[in-house]
Amino acid sequence: MSEIKCCGGCDAFCECALGGAKENNIACEHFDDTSIKQLEQSRKKKLRYALRNQDRIADKLGKGSLDRMIKSLDHFFANPVDINECLSYFQFPDERYYTLGVNDVTNENYMILFYVVAQQYDVVRLAFKDFFKG
Repeated sequence: MSEIKCCGGCDAFCECALGGAKENNIACEHFDDTSIKQLEQSRKKKLRYALRNQDRIADKLGKGSLDRMIKSLDHFFANPVDINECLSYFQFPDERYYTLGVNDVTNENYMILFYVVAQQYDVVRLAFKDFFKG
């Protein structure tokens, strides 16, 4: 039986000796990327959200706008999310909080922007920022 070796810095395991290779090689047919897949899955988590000031949003923008936001957030958070990857697209240097952009499910030409006020465990606390046409 061949020796299992750790490839490069990726922490994946490869049994390249099975294929006759002298070094670990991703192109090897015996390359096992299970560790890489597990790492990617661990970065993506099933998160929940808490939208602040829903009553104020409904008073100022209307119940329809609040429902639109909630539907869009429900759609966004329905799948596992790497929140850090999402935040990197909307970093505004002059603002205190990170901004999260969520596709508007009722209008594909718009995004809804939220400030990420806090994150604790699997809950992301959000505050409405703006509608963005993009």
